[in-house]
Amino acid sequence: MYGTGPISLIFGLVAGAIYLVFQFNIMSSVNQMMSAEMVGMETHEERMEEAITAQAPEATFEIFNAREHRITRAKASALLAPDSFTRERSAEVMTYVDPASLLKEGETLPAGELLQIMVEARGARLADEACDRFLATVAADCGVRSFETGWIPFERDHDNDDQKARRTVFGGHFKLTTHIVFTPKAPVGDFPETARVTYNEKEFDFEIWYPPAPSPQAMAERFDYVASAASRACDDIRAIHGNCVISSIDVDTGRRGVGSIASGFELAWFTPRGEELLGNEVADEAAEGDASVQ
Repeated sequence: MYGTGPISLIFGLVAGAIYLVFQFNIMSSVNQMMSAEMVGMETHEERMEEAITAQAPEATFEIFNAREHRITRAKASALLAPDSFTRERSAEVMTYVDPASLLKEGETLPAGELLQIMVEARGARLADEACDRFLATVAADCGVRSFETGWIPFERDHDNDDQKARRTVFGGHFKLTTHIVFTPKAPVGDFPETARVTYNEKEFDFEIWYPPAPSPQAMAERFDYVASAASRACDDIRAIHGNCVISSIDVDTGRRGVGSIASGFELAWFTPRGEELLGNEVADEAAEGDASVQ
């Protein structure tokens, strides 16, 4: 009995040391990941600062958001760096993919996981087509950041009768969502000649749309409609405040069941401090009537 005390103590000390080393390694890994992420953020900030200096060297004013907090010029890069890709100006565009449409002559559809792999591998061409639509409407330049596919099953638990009926139509297709960065085709305009400005952001959401069938052409037409509404609203704000940019356009899967499409856009513009409300009212009037159209 007396002989086991020191041995137990030794084992306890060893186990404790191993645990501390394990925890230290975990914390080191987490710190390394956080440091890498911060380096990436700093790299983006520095890259945007360089682009802004080159494109808008006169933009030396202080910038505040709607909550009266100062923000960096990189955060306002959607306006300040119109000729550069920035994550502050991005978009998501979804389309439907019939796997059979991706087959080459003489091919048959693969089964199981190979079907998903084929769609993802050949979806790059369709992702590029999403960029083509931007170039034809609101973008001077466009780049695909990434894209992802999602299978629409024929059945799913807890679907109501309406969802089951829509799933028989949309099931068997894929959803291809393309994440895009772009530069604006329309000129941003003139910035306020003041020492302090407010960076205004306004989102416009359209009513959920339910296409009758998984048609890529219908999705393209929907995008053109949203892009046109965004352009008109931004033109109206630019006429009042001298500047405006489309900072995002989204045509993507809605949250109201299979086949529901959510769409909208976001605008950004500068105003002298204290003139933000007028810009929001103009933007609301510009998009009034569009937001209720199916």
